Amino acid sequence: MSDIGSIRSTEDLIQSLSAATGPAGRLLSPWWRYLIWLALAGSIAGSSIYFHGLRSDIDQLWPTLRYQLEFWTSAVTGLVGAYSAFMLVQPDRDDRWAVLPLPFLGSWLLTLGGGCYMDFVHMGPEGLSFGTSWHCFGYILETSFLMALPMVFMLRHAGRIRPGAVILCAGLSVATLSSAVLTLFHDLDTALMVLIWHGSATVAVCVFGFCLRGPAFFISERIAR
Repeated sequence: MSDIGSIRSTEDLIQSLSAATGPAGRLLSPWWRYLIWLALAGSIAGSSIYFHGLRSDIDQLWPTLRYQLEFWTSAVTGLVGAYSAFMLVQPDRDDRWAVLPLPFLGSWLLTLGGGCYMDFVHMGPEGLSFGTSWHCFGYILETSFLMALPMVFMLRHAGRIRPGAVILCAGLSVATLSSAVLTLFHDLDTALMVLIWHGSATVAVCVFGFCLRGPAFFISERIAR
């Protein structure tokens, strides 16, 4: 009799918990969440370009192979990184989605490295001169934060699945997209300057996000409720 009573009490407990919580809402597919975030990020990027205006030499730079490579390798790294983050948030997806952005990141860094070499060939030692550009660093951090807000909210269910991999892909995404947008209205003298300041800002965003992955997902989960 005690066993029967125990089974009955367990069933009652399950039913009461089910009635209290109600049906769970179904998440949108990663593809749709990615598109929604992309629209929001595009609005942020477009507003920034409208506010600052395109750089004066964009007509001469845009057709060149070097500028195209630097811009698109950065932008595609951001797009792929974001999609990887939305895939990794799903518990049934493969962990190898985390490495998908790495070839594109390598292409971006390789392009900048090639630009450093070309600057040295054409300009000599001046092509490798180092200067400060805190404006670039600050802009990438600021824009990355704005793009990351809706992404973290939409990725909030990753808090207990793969928080580290998700936040690193997300951080890489928003930082490299911000870098690509920045090149449309702000110019640096050499590829080395771009590599140092854009690269260091990207690293800072990823490290900062990784360190705060727990609180970020915790807060977004509470807001969602």
